[in-house]
Amino acid sequence: MKSKLQTALLAAITAATASAASADCTAAEMQQKVNALTAAMQQLATTDPARMQSVSSRMQEATASLAGGGDISDACALYDQLLAELG
Repeated sequence: MKSKLQTALLAAITAATASAASADCTAAEMQQKVNALTAAMQQLATTDPARMQSVSSRMQEATASLAGGGDISDACALYDQLLAELG
């Protein structure tokens, strides 16, 4: 799951940054958030798989939004929220 989700997100980030180079959140910052959230989710998978599935669904929503031309700043904000919830 990790590599598929990361690959999809990276493709979406690339598309979003191509159209929004001046966004508040850069592709590099987004990648850091992806890495941190992925690590948190791997840990969560061993302690609370149902919650991990819920977080994964929300991550996929952000990925889909970016792939559809959504704002990278919105995706960064969602990732910040998810990281805070898992933190």
